[in-house]
Amino acid sequence: MKSVLEMYATGNYSIKALADHLNDKGIKSPRGNKIHISTMHNYLRNPFYVGEFQWNGKGYADAKHEHLITRKIYDSNQLILQAHNNYASRKRRHNYLLRGFLYCDACSSRYWAEQHTKKNGTVYDFYFCSQCKGDSYVDIGKIESQVEKLFGKIQLSKEYTQHVMDTAKKLLKEIRSSRGDESKRIQAERTKIAKAMKEVEDDRFIHKTITAESFKRINERYEKQLLEERLSQKQ
Repeated sequence: MKSVLEMYATGNYSIKALADHLNDKGIKSPRGNKIHISTMHNYLRNPFYVGEFQWNGKGYADAKHEHLITRKIYDSNQLILQAHNNYASRKRRHNYLLRGFLYCDACSSRYWAEQHTKKNGTVYDFYFCSQCKGDSYVDIGKIESQVEKLFGKIQLSKEYTQHVMDTAKKLLKEIRSSRGDESKRIQAERTKIAKAMKEVEDDRFIHKTITAESFKRINERYEKQLLEERLSQKQ
């Protein structure tokens, strides 16, 4: 788990690729099921791995358990997930202004947005809590108007604006650096595998110290490893 969380932070792997990676290794979910994309998404979102925990709908940052990843890696994963989520929102039929940004005050769950048509043909849109539902339904226009008024009162100082810009540049530099390190690791691993394959060929055809059957088995294993590294580099 630590490995896949760090891999996603490089920006070189999709959620599906990581889920497939765990399934290929025979790793199961806590319930003994296959790792699905939705499961992997929950792992990436889970603050437990960075030292936090949820209790009765509230988050606590003073957990005593050992951190699996650093705050830097966790924050990078959230930025990547958010970027992918925003892209997905643009692909949806109804792109509501606050989709993905509203959370329930009662249980902290994400608000959903839906459009329905009454029998008389009237179309109405609303946001609602995916968990509470019931009294959580609110008219789209009403809540978006309230948020618009709140934003109208916000004034950003030059110092804060510069701080945001500096932070964004720093995060971008760190992400690029992580990608560079991962690329070097993959290249080194590919070189190591290629060298091992050459040594096996020498043992079979020059030194004749291994049988044809052993050569085929070992060579197929190295070819599979090399293919996996190539696929990783393309993610």
